[in-house]
Amino acid sequence: MAILAVEDDAQDGVDHIDGHRTVALVASPYARRGVIDSTFYHQPGMVKTIELMLGLPALTLFDLVATDMRASFIGPNDTPTSRPTPRSCPGSRCSR
Repeated sequence: MAILAVEDDAQDGVDHIDGHRTVALVASPYARRGVIDSTFYHQPGMVKTIELMLGLPALTLFDLVATDMRASFIGPNDTPTSRPTPRSCPGSRCSR
């Protein structure tokens, strides 16, 4: 279970470092908390990460050879830092 988000382009042009730099976010109980991963990724790397999570084959040669985002997640023997919390609703406003 993970949500991956990336800003698609720099909008107002290049910044003071590099026009190809952007932000990617990972929201998951399996994400490494409080970590800034400075690995160089690109769009096919995010696609490759999703393919690996779902057990899918590579769609193209680009995602086949891309660097996956494995460094952003905890190891297979680590315990997730958060667990889903049950829904709680005041009164009778909960619908099932």
